[in-house]
Amino acid sequence: MKVVHERKKCLSCGQMFTQQRNTQKFCRVECKKNSRTPEYMKAKRECLVCGKMFSPYRPQQVYCSDKCQQGNYRVINDLPGRLRKQRAEIRGDGSD
Repeated sequence: MKVVHERKKCLSCGQMFTQQRNTQKFCRVECKKNSRTPEYMKAKRECLVCGKMFSPYRPQQVYCSDKCQQGNYRVINDLPGRLRKQRAEIRGDGSD
């Protein structure tokens, strides 16, 4: 008995395709992967530190890399200044 495959509309791109299996919903692997990608990952964002455009991995991600995130943390918390102060206090040559 010959199995007849229907022509169906891809749920991702809308293109018509011939099904290879009766459960097939997408025309290509790329369309299937694209359908699983959340909306926030599809939209590009601008990094708050360097201005580079990037695709976020998490909905609340605002930095393009760990380097930008750590650099911004250090700037906000003035870590170099605090470390210098702490070292000076430990050495006993702290001139406040």
